[in-house]
Amino acid sequence: MRLFQDRDIHPHLVVLALARVTGEVGAGTALAGERDPEELLGELAEVVRRAGREFHETVQAEALPTAGNA
Repeated sequence: MRLFQDRDIHPHLVVLALARVTGEVGAGTALAGERDPEELLGELAEVVRRAGREFHETVQAEALPTAGNA
């Protein structure tokens, strides 16, 4: 989060750069391991999707007032 807050770079550009690097590493890993790159990239996409959903749920839960504090 500090990367997003301390820089003049738009967060969307940071995310796109990280996604590109992640995709390149995933494809390289698949090729090095003699796996189908599309299969590995699909698995990688699911892991990223799941992590994003979990993070979103955590942030939402932390933002909700708790009983007794409302």
